[in-house]
Amino acid sequence: MKKIILVYIVLVIAVILLAVVKAGGSFNFSLPFGKTSTAEVNGNKLNLIVAKSEKDRQKGLSGRKSLNQNQGMIFIFDHKDSYGFWMKDMLFPIDIIFIDDETVVYVVKKAPSSAQVPNLIIYKPDEPVNRVLEINAGLADKFKIEKGTKIKFKDL
Repeated sequence: MKKIILVYIVLVIAVILLAVVKAGGSFNFSLPFGKTSTAEVNGNKLNLIVAKSEKDRQKGLSGRKSLNQNQGMIFIFDHKDSYGFWMKDMLFPIDIIFIDDETVVYVVKKAPSSAQVPNLIIYKPDEPVNRVLEINAGLADKFKIEKGTKIKFKDL
């Protein structure tokens, strides 16, 4: 019985590794983070990876090679504050959107990856927020996201 379980575990690991290799080494965070959601902004839909736990928020998108075009990561906080974000171990530039409930209060456009700048900048909003959205660089302009924009979230 133990041999069957061991063989099953090895097969599952082999399938996962094969999937990662076929995907070009990129890995969808929906499995490790466990929860996904969606957002709608100015008629555009975003598929979101939810970073709600402290561990998920610390890791964020660091080390990941890319995001799908209309994908982002939403950071959810228990209380409103002026949370600081930096680009440590980031491999690609992003837009960082600071949100109070469903209203954008501050947008950082095209924050460079850590490889692009010698000193890491800490980005902070001017007012307290309880959500931060990270998306591919340029999407904030493409989707016309600016201070005051409303973003509707589902399944947070």
